[in-house]
Amino acid sequence: MDTLTGGPFLAGLALALGANNFQIGLVAAIPFLAKVAFIPAVWLVSRVRKRRLICVVCSLLGRPFLLLAAIGVFFLPAKVALWGLVLGLFIFSVFASFSGLAWNVWMKNLLPDRIRGRVFSKRLWIMGLVGMVLSLIGAILIDAIKHDENGALIILAVLFGVGAILGLIGIFYLSKIPERIMKLRSKLALRKALAQPFENHGFRRLIMFTGSWAFATNLALPFITVYMLAVLGLPFLWVILFSIVSQLANLSFLSIWGRVADKFGNKSVLGLCAPVFSLSLLMWVFTINDQQWITLTLIGLIHIMNGIATAGIDVSNDNILFQLAPKNFPAPYMATGALVTSMAAGVAPLLGGMLGNFFSGHRLTIPVRWDDHELIMISLTGLDFVFIFAFLLGLFAMSQLWLVKERAQETNSKVVLKSIRTEIQNMGTMRGFRHFTQVASFFAGMLLASGTLLNKSKPDNKNTDDL
Repeated sequence: MDTLTGGPFLAGLALALGANNFQIGLVAAIPFLAKVAFIPAVWLVSRVRKRRLICVVCSLLGRPFLLLAAIGVFFLPAKVALWGLVLGLFIFSVFASFSGLAWNVWMKNLLPDRIRGRVFSKRLWIMGLVGMVLSLIGAILIDAIKHDENGALIILAVLFGVGAILGLIGIFYLSKIPERIMKLRSKLALRKALAQPFENHGFRRLIMFTGSWAFATNLALPFITVYMLAVLGLPFLWVILFSIVSQLANLSFLSIWGRVADKFGNKSVLGLCAPVFSLSLLMWVFTINDQQWITLTLIGLIHIMNGIATAGIDVSNDNILFQLAPKNFPAPYMATGALVTSMAAGVAPLLGGMLGNFFSGHRLTIPVRWDDHELIMISLTGLDFVFIFAFLLGLFAMSQLWLVKERAQETNSKVVLKSIRTEIQNMGTMRGFRHFTQVASFFAGMLLASGTLLNKSKPDNKNTDDL
């Protein structure tokens, strides 16, 4: 469900329906803005105290709207279907907020602290592997009819509908996960319950980091697919293949980050991964349209860096929230932390879309001289400025991370790095790593066999006004 109704497939469907930068940002913002529903969800979880029931019922109520949005593509005009997609995503996301909070409290109670990082990393590994296979199949189908615009729209809508159906099937398995009895607490007013996390100095610092980090990353992330398709002119298949390269790097490091997080703390992992992720956003600025092999190398390197860093961030970001939330009453802490993060992540793509539209009419060239010859190395316009702003805001978020105190005594960074080097060396001797290199070589061969990296008809500049 996550693969086929999100990421490149969601962005591709919105683009095929005629979405502009702001509408792309709106589609990306909806799942985060809808998390305002966490506020009534806290009350519901504390009163009902049956988290599995809330998860299942809310999933049953919300996920059919994804299917309805996909069906609307076949019967409605493109502009109407686009807003139908927005509405369907919004309703789904509201119910997903209720089930998401119940899920977090459920897992906090079910999984012991000492193994939670490894369990989540294994879960993400399985999801990534399945998502990789589905992404490749979907991309091949879309690219096979890339010359038929209406055909590509139909394939994207069908894949979106299949994702919705798989989400409905997944509810059955969700209902089979065991649940421990939630302890009964004395009644606490909702406003007072939500105010508790802000009175906790350590948790307040954590919220500052997660909020600023979510804003920085989501300012740029929703537009990477748009940048690759509309600005660099890559076929959809190549966009997915590069995404798979990122997922391979992600899968290779998930177990490493899970063990490091359990051993040294989640802050140690975030402190290493956040700078790498921010740098990968900045590197999009240096992709050069008329230098295909430079573009190939940079895009590949960006996706590898992104995959490695995302693995650590995905494992640690929620886990550090679990770690600092009190065991006896975690729901308000999780709701408040997720709400602040989601509001920041929801506003960011809207602002990113507006910035992209604004700067599409502006260009900044940075001349570089070499032996009295002037070479134009960097030409910035449109989404390039969005990537730069995201990088700078990421630096600010990292400054907030160092104020967070997860453990009584922080582990020396040299010790953490030494442990990571050992993990990587061990990985290099495993059969799984050899499989990784073989699969990576296979995808690289597909890229080379398909011809040049970029379409010959790609745009001459980085203006994304006409997507």
